[in-house]
Amino acid sequence: MEDNIIKVVLYLFRNIAMIDEPADFVPDDYQSDISRSSTIDAFHYQDIFSLILTICSGMGEDFKTHDVEILETVFYLVKGIDVERLFMETDELISASTSELKSLMSKERSMLASYKRSGPSRHNRFGTMMWMKQEDGPRRTAFGQRAIKSEQQALATLDKKKTWKRPSRPKKKQDDKETPAVSSAFTSRLIEARS
Repeated sequence: MEDNIIKVVLYLFRNIAMIDEPADFVPDDYQSDISRSSTIDAFHYQDIFSLILTICSGMGEDFKTHDVEILETVFYLVKGIDVERLFMETDELISASTSELKSLMSKERSMLASYKRSGPSRHNRFGTMMWMKQEDGPRRTAFGQRAIKSEQQALATLDKKKTWKRPSRPKKKQDDKETPAVSSAFTSRLIEARS
């Protein structure tokens, strides 16, 4: 009978250790925290680890059938944890954490650099256009992100787009005297051809 009660209690501990925090869960306060660290803190506060240690010390003699439940409980508590970190000294743990942070930051930097190189370029800059109307001249247009970053870059962009066009000269107006002479000769030939 006592053996069954101990087995039920060990199954309870195993089931509590199996609870994972949901991926989209955001804790509101300390009481609603569902994480492995809070489970370990609760087990330590309630002396469950002492109970597990006591059962483990008498595993071969007094507690012959509880080894699987104990191993499952420990497995679910330690699952996903780097075991080497559990046995590191404080200085070693700090240096390992620092080097891990540095490597993660360098990975992030390289990922962002590759994203900038091959990431979307057209749609995130869509619609960037700037017009500048001069008082005495035409309207100038500059496209792209560089045009709106600074005034100097905008002017440089406008200067690149400028092209020299030969000024057009106004057409000469034909004199009234020349036009009727040409047209009268042409008209007289037409009249002769019809008759």
